[in-house]
Formats: sequence, C-alpha cells, structure tokens
Amino acid sequence: MALWIRLAGEAGLDQEAAIKVLESREYDADAVRQDQKPARHLGIRGVPGYVVQGTYMAFGSKSPDEPTALLHQAWAETVA
Repeated sequence: MALWIRLAGEAGLDQEAAIKVLESREYDADAVRQDQKPARHLGIRGVPGYVVQGTYMAFGSKSPDEPTALLHQAWAETVA
C-alpha cells in the first residue's frame, strides 16, 4: 500500500485521502463489478463509454466534440 500512497502523492493527490480510500472497501473488485453491471447491460464493454440520460451513447476513444454533441442533443430534448 505504501507504493500506492507514494504514487498518489507524486501525482499531486492528497495522501491522507488516498490512505482512506485504499483502506476502505468502497472500490474493491466486487464494488467495481457491481458498477459495471449497468454498463454491460447497455452494451459497454470498454472505456471510454459515454451514456447520457440512459439514452445517448458513444463508445471508444472520441474527439471531445462527440461527447459534447451528445450532451447538447440530450439537453435540447430535455428543454424542448
């Protein structure tokens, strides 16, 4: 765990916060798998995967314009 804490500090992260996260079970393998279930249901098999309002999706590496366009489209339909 010392390595992860050192790397967190080198990356500019708060080391005390890193210790708390690493000591918690919030991000263990089971928790991550639970988070993956809804993504798999939507057909997401890798990263990045963008889902906006459960309707608009984009998969794979995209230019910044593509996820932005999804957000604009979802917003336009929300306020319409």
